[in-house]
Amino acid sequence: MTDPELHRRAVKAEQLPVFNVGDGVYFVQSEEGKIAYKVHVNGEVFCPCADFTRNSKGNPDFKCKHILAVLGANSEDMQTIDVLEKRKPKLDDRFIANLHGKDFVLYSGLLDLGHQRGLAKLEVELVQYPTKENGMEAVCKAVAVSRAGEVFVDVGDANPSNTNRAIAAHIIRMASTRAKARVLRDMNNIGMTALEELGDTEGAIGAAPNRPAVGRKPSPQRKARDEVSDASGGQSRGHVHEAANRQPIAAQEEPKPVAPLQRPNERDAKAKPQVGSAPRSGNGSQVENHAAVRMSEAQKRAIASLSRRRGIVEADLDGMALEAFGVALDYLTPSDAAAFIRQLQQSA
Repeated sequence: MTDPELHRRAVKAEQLPVFNVGDGVYFVQSEEGKIAYKVHVNGEVFCPCADFTRNSKGNPDFKCKHILAVLGANSEDMQTIDVLEKRKPKLDDRFIANLHGKDFVLYSGLLDLGHQRGLAKLEVELVQYPTKENGMEAVCKAVAVSRAGEVFVDVGDANPSNTNRAIAAHIIRMASTRAKARVLRDMNNIGMTALEELGDTEGAIGAAPNRPAVGRKPSPQRKARDEVSDASGGQSRGHVHEAANRQPIAAQEEPKPVAPLQRPNERDAKAKPQVGSAPRSGNGSQVENHAAVRMSEAQKRAIASLSRRRGIVEADLDGMALEAFGVALDYLTPSDAAAFIRQLQQSA
């Protein structure tokens, strides 16, 4: 290297700010002031800049302007800084559900943690297509690759016997989600079982025990549907109108006409209870003991998690609950909450 080049580098080095980190490590700001180079001068001298990388191969004693700035700086001119510790990947508590005293991790939480740890690729392959011969069982293989080149492989299966009724029509998607959840658990070193791996999350999305509704006034649509269903011998909803045409509704002591089913926007707005209000009895007073049969905390968390994934705000949740069950969200019974959760799952 010629003397003019050395002089030019030395002049530039004098203008560069130097920050002392400690233990022979310094940060030297670039000329543009946009980045800082981490320079080591204790032991092996090193700078990550392109100038040092290019010229040090042919000349082990080469020193770039950043190294010269450190060697030529006075201790009085240096600024001492504390380097913040890099934020460690962490599983957010929002993605942990507790059922019957046991914690389960959500797939969305595993995916979030995977991205924090440097997930580069996540692929799924359908290994077995569900058919009658194999019991409608789907098997998927998931492969996760990190930015460091680590590869993780696992499989997930789903069939009507290890999924709830709401998921039985989406076997392949559930097998795919389970495979990805299992491979992300390996990648993130998470020992908790994923909620999606369970056959039926009883208490959250499973069938709740049948309990009589206390003090809840059914909506006109629900009342009409139930009366028609009773007259048709308990047939499915898809055949309610057909059954009603074939078989008349049984006479009651005080016969009342069956209210026709109406669309939500055709109902009288005055008949709707206010959002967030408690259900009322026939005389207009609030029912005091209705809280005894409200949905469980696990069901509340499941509804909140599903609404976040689908971008549904709390006010819309109340409106959906009012339309479907005639009460605000906070006053759903366990059985209604389970049906509401299945409705949210199928709306994806």
